[in-house]
Amino acid sequence: GQNEAQKRIIDGDDVINQCQAPFNSVVNFIRVRGTTITELCTGTLLTQDIVVTSGSCVEAMNDNDLPTYFAVLGDKYYKQFDVGQPNNFPEQRISIAAVKLHPDHDATTDNENMANNIAIVKLASSAVLDEFCVQPMTRYDSFTDTSCRPFSETCRIYADVELTTNINVARFILAQNYSGETLVDGITMIATRLTDTFVGTCRYDFGSMVACLDDDGNYVLRGILSNHDKCGRAPPLTMIGQSLVDPGRPMYVVDVEMYKGWIDGCIANFNACAGSSPPADTKK
Repeated sequence: GQNEAQKRIIDGDDVINQCQAPFNSVVNFIRVRGTTITELCTGTLLTQDIVVTSGSCVEAMNDNDLPTYFAVLGDKYYKQFDVGQPNNFPEQRISIAAVKLHPDHDATTDNENMANNIAIVKLASSAVLDEFCVQPMTRYDSFTDTSCRPFSETCRIYADVELTTNINVARFILAQNYSGETLVDGITMIATRLTDTFVGTCRYDFGSMVACLDDDGNYVLRGILSNHDKCGRAPPLTMIGQSLVDPGRPMYVVDVEMYKGWIDGCIANFNACAGSSPPADTKK
């Protein structure tokens, strides 16, 4: 039978379902081959048919295999189709029409911090929005807008961290201050350190949102979790706040605001925006 999903916590309050911001903007990507369902990674709904995620999340979604990939919205459990959602709002499983990697995406760089690790996914049909369960994410505040700064105090990583069970649910991971900015293709990504030693970021987390709560009480997309083959992990509990001999492994976060023009262009005209489909020989 299906186990109960663990509770999620936002600002000290229990979240008993996905039908609350920012979780109602989470899109889960799965691959279906026969009766086998493989959970892959996540993205964030920007419009009814546009999702933003990391390049490493979609690198296997080449045109030949695209019919086997789906976006799942309003999801509570990955490995079963959810009918009885809160407010009687059912899970949606939508085919993927096309994928575009950023034109300067470079998968040959260090696999922990791929250059321009961002992609846009176009859904084959529009998601049905619901006041509670499925809503697009507010895309970004201007970097000069102090309502979402400083990053380390207002932003939380919302990621699927239940990797040891059949249930992957969105929960938040508290991150420390910047531990440094990568030098991949300029300052395009931000490295942060986990402060919660009981969770980590790993493969299924690719593409998860970094959201912050602005002064108006709205969650705003500010980054995309970018770790690729290597998992992020916190330093040992006894080390936090001390001189870190073992700093853990940073999470790499794509700074979405730096890609605002490209994202907006793809939303306005997906076919005309710069980018390319993942190559057919990409690993699967």
